[in-house]
Amino acid sequence: MKRLAGLLAATGVLAAASACRSSHPEHLSTNDRRVRIAAYSGHLYSVSEVRRAFAALGLELHRGPAPAPGLVSLVNNARLGPQRIPSPRVVTVFVVTRRQAAESMQFKRGRNTQVTRYANITVVSKPDVLYQVRSAVSALRWGTASSLGKPGRRLIVLGSSIDGIGLGDSRANVEKAFGVGRSIRRGLVSYFGGHLIVNYWFHDGLYKQVEYLETRWSGYRTRSGVHVGSSRRELRPLYVTCAKGNCFLLAGPGPDPVGTGFTMRHGKVVDIIIGSFG
Repeated sequence: MKRLAGLLAATGVLAAASACRSSHPEHLSTNDRRVRIAAYSGHLYSVSEVRRAFAALGLELHRGPAPAPGLVSLVNNARLGPQRIPSPRVVTVFVVTRRQAAESMQFKRGRNTQVTRYANITVVSKPDVLYQVRSAVSALRWGTASSLGKPGRRLIVLGSSIDGIGLGDSRANVEKAFGVGRSIRRGLVSYFGGHLIVNYWFHDGLYKQVEYLETRWSGYRTRSGVHVGSSRRELRPLYVTCAKGNCFLLAGPGPDPVGTGFTMRHGKVVDIIIGSFG
């Protein structure tokens, strides 16, 4: 689907532009020269949960030096998906592991870095992997890492399914469960009265399993409530990356990474696509 490829191309320039100038409170400005890590009173994500969420996006994290009691550092300086990454480190994740962690800890960061915060984790990363960092944080927040999200009626599971039809499902099983649908053109089928479009094409080839899902109907919603018609502000909890009127969220590493794309018009979501960004 050309729109997915265009969406990824549009966001390729985003890293240097600080990911659509996000106004997330978790995201510090480039003028902030110090990062503060304080004790956290909410839900504590474990080190293993954090590592799984980042591994799903191709960021292997390894334990680094312990900066303070109750604080674990995880670093990525060896691999980013299939590509070898030389030093310096491109990602450092600090995880608060107990309530009695240092009340206030600060460290300097370089000019070419971004900071993302959520719950008990703080991530310092290079701009060119910021979209993967945000996707990992989103997966951690919404439980979509390691296929934890379950399909359901009128539910959008990010990077996975819409209304019970998921990526990779065989066409035979889809038709057995939901009927043959209405053919729009070869490999492109409409289901549920046109609310959901299922595409069996990928890279100009016809396959026997679901390759893309698309909806322009406002009745489908993510677990956070995002739907067609949602505002840019309502997308913020997903930690999406945006550029040139479109936003996306990865669900896996490249090449041809699986993700969810949100087409924006006049500040509103008009189209949601799940598939490979290739």
